[in-house]
Amino acid sequence: MIKKAFLLILFFVLPSIFYQTALAAKIRLAWDPNQEEDLAGYKLYYGLYPWSFGEPIKVGKSHSCIFKNLVKGQRYYIAFTAYDWSRHESGFSNQVNGIARDAIFGTWIFDISREDKGGSIIFFDDSNNTLQGYGVSEKFNLFRIEGNYTIDEDENIDGAFSFDEFNNTGMILEKVKMMGVTNSKYEKVTFKTGSLDGSSISLAFKGLWKPQEEVLKNLNLPQKWTVNIRGSTKGELDSFKIEPFQLNTDFYPHLFKISGNGFVDEGPVGVEGVFFLTGKNMVYGIYEIIGAISETGFFSGKLKPTSEKFNFKFVSDNGNKYSFKGEVNP
Repeated sequence: MIKKAFLLILFFVLPSIFYQTALAAKIRLAWDPNQEEDLAGYKLYYGLYPWSFGEPIKVGKSHSCIFKNLVKGQRYYIAFTAYDWSRHESGFSNQVNGIARDAIFGTWIFDISREDKGGSIIFFDDSNNTLQGYGVSEKFNLFRIEGNYTIDEDENIDGAFSFDEFNNTGMILEKVKMMGVTNSKYEKVTFKTGSLDGSSISLAFKGLWKPQEEVLKNLNLPQKWTVNIRGSTKGELDSFKIEPFQLNTDFYPHLFKISGNGFVDEGPVGVEGVFFLTGKNMVYGIYEIIGAISETGFFSGKLKPTSEKFNFKFVSDNGNKYSFKGEVNP
């Protein structure tokens, strides 16, 4: 039997995008679960004023939910109760409040495919219907993204954005239009792009929503590696580093720089580059080799943050191919 109130720890990841209809916004909620064996579920109480609630909504036994069909921009006050199979109901949890946002407000981590391959992080802001981000791809190298978007009442996404040179504000590489949709749980989004200038570029962006605190969390990748090189040449890098990417004092989540020195068949070489780590642990990067070999190119592979091994495939602009297999230095 559930006899007493329980403390809920809730967080809001306030989703967003511009809707023409009033009832289109959402609030994401999560809390610490009850431990009673006879727990039957939770009830969500809400209102527009503190502790002023109407009829509750049953939300099942899950300890998270998406509160839907709200008025965008409206602040809601929310508390929960738990109930058992005998219909005994607990007292209220602590009360929380938050502003309802639209479906894809927040930060998303994307894999890019079709006529390019790469990864990107994009933040959607429903206060001004803009999107901003950055990433790495084979076609656009290290880039920034800026654009605008709308969402209709059926949650179809439309908009346009540009790929810009990362270190050259205003230098546009490509302008594209976008169309897409989120899934029913608002944790995945897919959209496709086409060029605005009539060219044939076609891209697919498949994204995973990430809580802000998880996006900003510093990924503790091992920094020092030994790398074995095979392919168009053979050799080893005995001092290879993977470090978070920073520009001046700015930190860029999911973006990392690489650097290393060693020897290949042709002689001593140095390697530098940048890669993006997606939500699916895929790596997409650009690199430069100097020394006995001089070339630039693109690489991809897979790297789990907790892994002590990686395998990247490097392809140079002049057609050379390499396999970089890395292990953490003991």
